[in-house]
Amino acid sequence: MAKDFNFDDVQDQHTNSEIEGTADTNVSDNIVNNNQSTINQNNAKTYNVVITDHNAPMVILFGPPSCGKTMTLVRLTRYLSGTYDFMPDQAFRNSTDTEFNELCKNFNAAVGADKAADGTKYIDFMLLRVNERRNGRTICQFVESPGEFLFNPQNPTAQFPAYLHQIIASNNRKIWLIFLEPGMSQEDRFAYVKKIQDLRSVIDSRDRIIFVENKVDLPATSSFVLSPTNINMGGLFRYVDGLYPQLFKSFTVKGIFGSKARYDFTAFQTGTYVEGQDANGKPYKSFQAGHDSHPRRLWEIIYKRIRG
Repeated sequence: MAKDFNFDDVQDQHTNSEIEGTADTNVSDNIVNNNQSTINQNNAKTYNVVITDHNAPMVILFGPPSCGKTMTLVRLTRYLSGTYDFMPDQAFRNSTDTEFNELCKNFNAAVGADKAADGTKYIDFMLLRVNERRNGRTICQFVESPGEFLFNPQNPTAQFPAYLHQIIASNNRKIWLIFLEPGMSQEDRFAYVKKIQDLRSVIDSRDRIIFVENKVDLPATSSFVLSPTNINMGGLFRYVDGLYPQLFKSFTVKGIFGSKARYDFTAFQTGTYVEGQDANGKPYKSFQAGHDSHPRRLWEIIYKRIRG
């Protein structure tokens, strides 16, 4: 069985060697089409949100455009649907925001959509309460927002938006899912490390960090996947550590008895995307969910951190 890295009790084992042979696809070329976003790009930096539940922990998805945050949330929602209800919080954004109300209304349909594009365009910028089905208790809240608001490779030094600072300032305990993937140019990776370090400087030291190496089925990392339930997590970690120099050390605390890493690291794959055409001949990609071991592995880490 694959063993995920829980670094609370392990020694620092980093390498500074640069890994060769990595895919060099520039994420800048994959920026989401602004016309598909329901958020006005010009207002994003000053957009205000409302957090009504200050007790349930918040799980914030953090990553660049096209890193797979939204589809990861879709996959988790599908996997957990028998035990939990994912409920959009309509108070999160202005109640007069008709586009947001439309997002909330179409959430369940979006999660169940076979067309990947249809599934993501309705989960654009929202807070989802995760309620236990048996008693209705909210155990956590997922926050998803467009990647270009968090790290835009075309403007890597841009300030974090106002809504992110509102979330950071809230009294809720927080778990940050920070998405990584090999399909970034070296320049973008280095800039992303700096952006994550900027995030570390403004969040609470007690916040929990979970690094998610997404799209682990792609050629650059697929050699570490022996099977969906058997991943060479140690080898994968060392590979990713070489791609993102100094990233993991930024979240490692040195003490009298050695270094202790204050984060978790895991791998993820949402599924496969099969190209096809609809009845009108319009091309689309059909989403086929991958093995349940991936959302199970990620949820086990999130749930552990939710509980403290």
